[in-house]
Amino acid sequence: MPDQHSFEAAGRPYLVANFAQTIDGKVQGPGAGYWPVGSGADHELLLDLRAECDVLVHGRLTAMSHEHVSMLNSAAFRGRLKEHGRTRGYVYVVISAHPDAELIQHIDPKDSGLRVIVVTTDGAEVPELAEGVEVWRCGDGEEVVLPQLLERMAAEAWRGVSLEVGPRLFGAFLAAKLVDELFVTTAPKLFGTAFGTPTMINGLLFAPEEVPVLELVSVKAQGSEIFARYRFDGSRA
Repeated sequence: MPDQHSFEAAGRPYLVANFAQTIDGKVQGPGAGYWPVGSGADHELLLDLRAECDVLVHGRLTAMSHEHVSMLNSAAFRGRLKEHGRTRGYVYVVISAHPDAELIQHIDPKDSGLRVIVVTTDGAEVPELAEGVEVWRCGDGEEVVLPQLLERMAAEAWRGVSLEVGPRLFGAFLAAKLVDELFVTTAPKLFGTAFGTPTMINGLLFAPEEVPVLELVSVKAQGSEIFARYRFDGSRA
């Protein structure tokens, strides 16, 4: 099982991203048969990273892919939070520039005590909310302005934020220089290249002088998988 981790107390939210990828760098296959990319040990790492943070952040597609609210409400996850010393209420944030009724219904906390927040733009039309679902508006264009979101998170005094977002949204967080650490599980698989096999970042190419250079914090092999932890040294603007 991957080691437990601790994150720096920085007086502002500390954003930690997590990906599982194949040896050829694919984080997703073109169909359900390719999932999951990582093993059970990788899944344990994912759950531990969630439990070590105050907040879990998804994009719409990730939020809709599983019953995440049920998992976050489960006795097993509450027990994991207790193991990691997390005593405050957990928060689930979903970023969507165009939230619809299907999304709102899917993330309804159902009087569980889980705090659920939809982050969208100032001009987005938001359907009638399930009781307990909050709306944060960050940005008046077509995209959520992520630095504004970080300001809102800082005002809540959240410390650790677990980013489990897709390649496009992850690229947006990187472009805004908001990611502090990256956990990468490399699975002993090769997917090959075809339409619908994205890598960790889509829709963004860094200029040569802006390519992030990460610091390797730790690396561990378990079976045929490799678990690496990196820090974005000086990543914030």
